[in-house]
Amino acid sequence: MKKALIFCSALILLVLGAGIYMNHSKEKQMEQKQNDQMFHKAEQAAIIYFKEKRHKDLVVEKADFSDHSFDYIEVTGKVKEGNSKQYLVNISYNDNYRVTSIVDMD
Repeated sequence: MKKALIFCSALILLVLGAGIYMNHSKEKQMEQKQNDQMFHKAEQAAIIYFKEKRHKDLVVEKADFSDHSFDYIEVTGKVKEGNSKQYLVNISYNDNYRVTSIVDMD
């Protein structure tokens, strides 16, 4: 009787643990998908800004959340035309993906 109770308890704990792990894994996947969508929107905002305001084509190399602020995405890229200037474009995703600043990295 005791062995059956211990076995059932262990089985219940195993099933609960697996369920919690699967739920956490799904949440991480959803969070990553949401972040990827935000990065894509920020990249597009930077590309459009360069095209419309500076008449240059920006090739995005990287997009990531800013280390210094919670509502900015930093987009790093280079201009296609001959010179290999690198730019860091700050995009405010809380302000409808507005370009807030551009830093010339050279």
